[in-house]
Amino acid sequence: MVDASSEGIAITENGIIVDTNDQLGRMLGYDPNEMLGRTALEMAAPDSREKVMEAHRLHIQEPYEHFALHKDGTTFPVEVRGRNVTIGGRELRFTTIRDIRESKRIRMLLEEERNLMRTLIDNLPDLIFIKDAEGRYLLNNRSHILSFGAECQDEVLGKTTYDLNPEELASQYTKDDKSVMQIGKAL
Repeated sequence: MVDASSEGIAITENGIIVDTNDQLGRMLGYDPNEMLGRTALEMAAPDSREKVMEAHRLHIQEPYEHFALHKDGTTFPVEVRGRNVTIGGRELRFTTIRDIRESKRIRMLLEEERNLMRTLIDNLPDLIFIKDAEGRYLLNNRSHILSFGAECQDEVLGKTTYDLNPEELASQYTKDDKSVMQIGKAL
């Protein structure tokens, strides 16, 4: 079962690796047998060792991130989750290790794209906004914010057309919004 996992798995006793799976060996650049008898700290980047020691000492079970140390000396981010168990009178820690380089890269790319899109939206002269099903503003570009006489997003977010416009205008905007949602075509 341990070898079938797509995550690296280490079983430690008093911080010493007593068993591991092939996936962890591949992730760290070791033959799994090379890791047996070594400390779990040896597999953590020097800057992360204190964090790893603290997680072991406090028996942290929630996932946390740190940098792992590959056999070639390079480091990379991992998400780690450990559980302490007693088996046959032995206190063991089962730890799963997930390489999160790709997910961090994707998050960074998404953040860059989000920032680019936000910059584009904020610099268009057209009024751009997104509302939820109850008509509350979730996003507004700079032009839309200024059209209400507001200075920042926080002054508009969560408010409705009725909060920001005269009643007659708000009624018309609400009617138009409902029409767009029902028909699915822009006005």
